[in-house]
Amino acid sequence: MRHRLTIFKVLCFTIVFSSALFAQAAGDFQSHQTGNWNDAASWERFDGTSWVTPAPSLPDSGVGRITILAGHTITVSADLIADSVFVSGQLNIAAGKTLTVAKPRGSERGVIVNTGGLVVVDGTYKHDRNAGSVPTATWNTGSNFELTGSTGTAPSNANQNFYNVIINCASLSSNLNLAWSGNTIYGDINVLNTASSRYYMTSPTANAGNPITITVMGNINITNGTFSINGSGSIGQYTVDIYGNINVTAGNFGPSRGSGASGVVNLHGDFNVSNATLQSSSANIRMAFVKGGTQQVTLTNVSLSGGLCWEVANNTTVNLNSNFVLNNSASVLTLTSGKLVTSPTALLVVTTGAVTGASSACFVEGPMTYNFPTVGPASKLYPLGKGNAYRPLELRITHDAAGATEYTAELFNAPPASRILPASLSKVSENRYYTITKGAGANVTAASVKIAYDTDDGVTDEANLRIAKDDGAGNWVDLGGVGTAANTGTITSTNNFTTFSDFVIANALGGANIIPVELSSFSANANGNNVDLRWITVTETNTKAFLVQKMKMNKVNKDNEWETIAEINAKGTTSEVSNYTFVDKNVSAGSYVYRLKIIDIDGSFILSDQVNAVVLNPTKVSLSQNYPNPFNPETLIKFEIPQNSFVNLTVFNIIGEKVATLVNENLEAGVYEKRFNALDLSNGIYLYKLVNGNSSITRKMLLIK
Repeated sequence: MRHRLTIFKVLCFTIVFSSALFAQAAGDFQSHQTGNWNDAASWERFDGTSWVTPAPSLPDSGVGRITILAGHTITVSADLIADSVFVSGQLNIAAGKTLTVAKPRGSERGVIVNTGGLVVVDGTYKHDRNAGSVPTATWNTGSNFELTGSTGTAPSNANQNFYNVIINCASLSSNLNLAWSGNTIYGDINVLNTASSRYYMTSPTANAGNPITITVMGNINITNGTFSINGSGSIGQYTVDIYGNINVTAGNFGPSRGSGASGVVNLHGDFNVSNATLQSSSANIRMAFVKGGTQQVTLTNVSLSGGLCWEVANNTTVNLNSNFVLNNSASVLTLTSGKLVTSPTALLVVTTGAVTGASSACFVEGPMTYNFPTVGPASKLYPLGKGNAYRPLELRITHDAAGATEYTAELFNAPPASRILPASLSKVSENRYYTITKGAGANVTAASVKIAYDTDDGVTDEANLRIAKDDGAGNWVDLGGVGTAANTGTITSTNNFTTFSDFVIANALGGANIIPVELSSFSANANGNNVDLRWITVTETNTKAFLVQKMKMNKVNKDNEWETIAEINAKGTTSEVSNYTFVDKNVSAGSYVYRLKIIDIDGSFILSDQVNAVVLNPTKVSLSQNYPNPFNPETLIKFEIPQNSFVNLTVFNIIGEKVATLVNENLEAGVYEKRFNALDLSNGIYLYKLVNGNSSITRKMLLIK
């Protein structure tokens, strides 16, 4: 029985040994222990019969299969080229080091296979082969997935949460995609080269035809090559959030190079493109500025191709630093929430395409240009605003153009230059005006303009509302028109014009439109714990009073949170410059916003622009000399405390007897003034003492009756 058992054990050992033997080939490596890749003591090498420990050489791309056994951790601590790596334990790529998977040379070549172990990347994994598979790995902060070897087939298993992604495929000959869906790129995407082909983030099949979401926390930097979200003509729904900046200095970028794409690319950072092409093959996918703060857009020497569509949303202010052009019939700019800020050197230019969705919640602040077609008549709506005022303008042109002609319009929240009124008009608005300019080209045969007005424009007599135009020689010209309603509405000119300049709403002679006060300045300046408010009017018409209103800025801006703190009488009707002041005293620390509610004699009103002031807390306890001093019988005592605390302010006579307690309570940090009345006291020297925490300050004052 014992003999049979011995034979059985030998047979089992022979089978196991033979299986292990036939599974290996000469030149294969396996880990011997935890250690560095470039330490021979970390490895064993199979010599065709047995494992040799330590390995007589280091494993690299020229050896056979490399296996990291369970329980072992091998760290790549120097740049390395390897392939046929099978990980059952753990493979670490150290920070600043690169592990490159070589191009395949035969069976099982050009791969790193995670066979139940763990691959941790702190440095760079470089995929320098066509096709293949990206190892499933943990991509730590600062790590890189570098794609260099693609020619005609993308690597599989690339739908991972990478940190940085680098695409540098100089021999790319097909348009490929990484099949991303539901993943996050925590760092940057850097596109260095795609040869004459393109790399895409994804395709409709990446999520079995279901909607696809992708998040990029860093920048997208394109220095050469073509990169886009999608390139398929099949129907696909995409939502891509890019929280960093988009920086394109060469090559081609766009939301989609496939006609079937729909959805949105949400831009949370700045958008900078120079010497490159922006292109989209689908008008159903848009790029949306959604930061909720301020975003910068700079386009320099940029070619535009296809139906690029854009949106301003989430109360975002988009500042243009160069011209922003819509030049395709499928291109649309949707104004949802926020504003698009332009300038004379950074215009919104619409040659073809459309601007939609504008309202008081979102408009163009600054000049905007439309390219009118070669034949008329044609009309264009300019969705203009300034500050908090949305006042769109519609321009209708008939001209004999040989080519399309540009017309630029801008709204100004300021009084127009003074000009001589015709006999038919009594005054023009001092609130705002428009300037329209015409580019070279067409001869205009007829033109009209429609202007919007709202409650602060002072329209109370719409039948006597008119439009006035500058004739270029210091005169206002009556363009006629009648308002559609009181307070809020539109007015369209009825008298033809063929030249362009300043345009403004006006009151017909004998009309009752208020056309409000001209407020040339309004300021708020903190002075200790006081805020000095100053405003100047150039003219006033039937103006009754100014209500000074304030609100603390950490509150939600709702009308019922404005506090009226003063009413200042106005001059009524005057053409002289008038100066007004008001001091808001003893204001606690914080940020405040102020405005004027300008009341007319008939009870109607307009609101001024808002101004801000910041009142800071004192930095130390202080007690000022009373004023006046000497005094009779009343004087003012001023003190400051830097933090919320208990305060005692007491007055004593010269022999130390308490004669009055002015303060004995908890106070918030700030500057305070207290009046002391000595009507019932006799002449002499008195002491006033401030106690706050560990601080105690005493000063003298003199009462002389």
